Amino acid sequence: MIDWTRVADLHDEIGEAGFNEVVEVFVQEMDSIVAQLRDAPEPHQLEMTLHALRGGLLNLGFTHVSALCQQGEALAAKGHPDQVDTRSIVQGYDAACQIFLSEVAQRLGHKASAG
Repeated sequence: MIDWTRVADLHDEIGEAGFNEVVEVFVQEMDSIVAQLRDAPEPHQLEMTLHALRGGLLNLGFTHVSALCQQGEALAAKGHPDQVDTRSIVQGYDAACQIFLSEVAQRLGHKASAG
């Protein structure tokens, strides 16, 4: 569900303080985008919304949800936004985010904060 190697690599690249800031911004931005999916997004904006979400998710290793976004993005691009399972994407994000926030400090061996 989460690529912890990607998370560790990002942490190593930008350091603990930068990582904590990225996590805080990530959670705020992704929560905002996911809120759009919760509230029945505009069909004509769904492809762009999923694209933005997918990119953010990949940055912090949320591989499973990112793949769901990619599938939905492809459906929306083909003119089938009504076939996108936004509920699964939202549920997947919620689960991944909960796991990430509860395990990141332990997995990285430091006290990461999420704001």
